[in-house]
Amino acid sequence: MRSWSLHVRAILNQVFPSRWIGRDGPIAWSPRAPDLIPPDFFLWGYVKDNVYATPVLNINEPRRRITDVVTAIPQATLHAVWREMQDRLDICRATNGAHVEGH
Repeated sequence: MRSWSLHVRAILNQVFPSRWIGRDGPIAWSPRAPDLIPPDFFLWGYVKDNVYATPVLNINEPRRRITDVVTAIPQATLHAVWREMQDRLDICRATNGAHVEGH
């Protein structure tokens, strides 16, 4: 393990004692864990793509843009994301949590 990794772990242990998730951390996270929640497979990428579609001109602009993007997500899109989430959960249940390739 590199020294920077040890440094990061030390900070995580200090700031989030017994509460951070990571490989060999206090809360284990499987390296093959599926992205099951909508923010993991949709929201963050969608927001980032829209917030940074044009250059940011000042430090206050990203917060405004994030708020604008999130509040403008169409309800039909949110319903589609929820259906995708349900499909992922169905696959996870059908495979008993085993690793699956693509979806």
